[in-house]
Amino acid sequence: MLDADRRLGSVVGLSELSPLPYGPNTVAALLAAQAGRRPHQDALVDRRRRLTYRQLDTLVAEVASGFDGLGIEPGDRIAVSMPNSCDTVVAFLGCMRVGAVFVGVHPGLAAREKAVLVADARADLVVTTDALTGSFGVPSIRAGVVAVDLDGDGIAALAGPTRQHRQPPDPLAPAALAYTSGTTGTPKGVIHDQHHILLPAGVIVHDRMGGRAERVGVHLPLTTLNVEILGPVLALVGGGTCICIEGHEPGALADVIDREHVEHMSTSPAVVHDLVEHPDVTRAHLAGVRLGVGGVACPERLRAAYRERFGRDFTTGYGLTEAPTSVTQETERVPHRSGASGTAMAHVAIEIVGDDGDAVAVGTPGEITVVASRTGPWADCWRGMHGYHERPGDTARALAGGRLHTGDTGWVDADGYLHVADRRSEVINRGGSKISPAEVERVLREHPDVADCVVLGRPDARLGESVVAGIEVRAGREVSAADLAEHCARSLARYKVPGEIALVARLPRNPMGKVVRDAVLELFATHPDGQVGAGAFVDRAPGATPTGSDPRSSPAADEPK
Repeated sequence: MLDADRRLGSVVGLSELSPLPYGPNTVAALLAAQAGRRPHQDALVDRRRRLTYRQLDTLVAEVASGFDGLGIEPGDRIAVSMPNSCDTVVAFLGCMRVGAVFVGVHPGLAAREKAVLVADARADLVVTTDALTGSFGVPSIRAGVVAVDLDGDGIAALAGPTRQHRQPPDPLAPAALAYTSGTTGTPKGVIHDQHHILLPAGVIVHDRMGGRAERVGVHLPLTTLNVEILGPVLALVGGGTCICIEGHEPGALADVIDREHVEHMSTSPAVVHDLVEHPDVTRAHLAGVRLGVGGVACPERLRAAYRERFGRDFTTGYGLTEAPTSVTQETERVPHRSGASGTAMAHVAIEIVGDDGDAVAVGTPGEITVVASRTGPWADCWRGMHGYHERPGDTARALAGGRLHTGDTGWVDADGYLHVADRRSEVINRGGSKISPAEVERVLREHPDVADCVVLGRPDARLGESVVAGIEVRAGREVSAADLAEHCARSLARYKVPGEIALVARLPRNPMGKVVRDAVLELFATHPDGQVGAGAFVDRAPGATPTGSDPRSSPAADEPK
């Protein structure tokens, strides 16, 4: 049991929440109901095994008892670090059953990165694989590090005698520490409860899937809470089947989608790009799957290429760890609108606020904030995260005024579509002129030789920041910094054109497929000119304002003639 000073914080107003309108209010109670309705239907599938609902319910109960035997009590933290498998999902569900706090740690992180997360979470137990046990050298893990042999008994080796009269967990007690994906800075632990873990999955199933989930594929890392929600939790809420997929090599991924008849899957723009470019992926492979693509930086050109190659479209949306996961989505009822990320889901509403914290008029840019929906069956079911683990200042800022402040800027149009512009922290201040990286990235992505890109502000002694860009060059193509600078200058003021460009075969990405901005910036900091590694070259764009020169910060004075 956690000492009082180790308890995770709670958000004000949770007692005012409405119960979920469909089904149970905890993940712990979810399986029992479904096992009674469809005991012999597949619930979880991976390359090693298939588990029916009855088998899954029994195994989760046994693993939860195994956690009991290791001294785990409600509120204790269990770090789970395994590749995508049925075992990873069972570990998550076992945490929910005992009322423990799930801490996902991606198995691909470096040992030092894992140690930082485990120490920050103050984990009581680590569940990992034989191959990864050596990367958890944290001496303060009370219950130790448990190794699971995925090719043997798997997590069933942890099973203990089933406990018949377990106290139901509190739906509003902390149930997960979800670390932000860390594209820049140190990841923060976001605290969520079981009620909010179920909520977005329930909204998607009952409001957007007609009450029945499908065969849900999941290849993004299941150690990420958002992925647990949009994969197994979504499938289990709707009585569907979750197919756990290891890796995202496009040919192998397409084969699993086809073989397992995957009907719905969340993915990233990078994976969509790889599917489009892979010569062996056919229309038949993807004929039955509807892709939901996360991330707002999804170019229209990629959507058009996917439609041309596979004869169907995908949907996009906007979400964040703090919500958790989806806030807006496109659906058949909410068709795509260029530059937009769909409309608000039924449990939330979007409010755009100005610097003074007041709501702004429709169509006016400002900070994107999220509040609970006040109408419909999901009214007042949402309050978002409890806060950031042991970061009271960050928590107070993020939850100021009863809103979830996202730190992103954008606007809502007259039809309710959300248009995301930028993260406020990523806006570049070049000599006093504010530059939106997203604006420059949209122009760069229009170039036929650019597969993906990221635009950054590089610290500069005179300007404050200069504009630089990392470019992932499309396979088999060649392009120069001069070509790209000229392309930008046709659509942008000169002060917005990147002064230095890194050409790479592949941009550095985190396990969720997001570009790691700090790693891109290191190319420029460490190698100011010339070759910077295999497939990478940094070049100053001809005609761009050199570092340290007169900023000419007035946009009007710097427009291309």
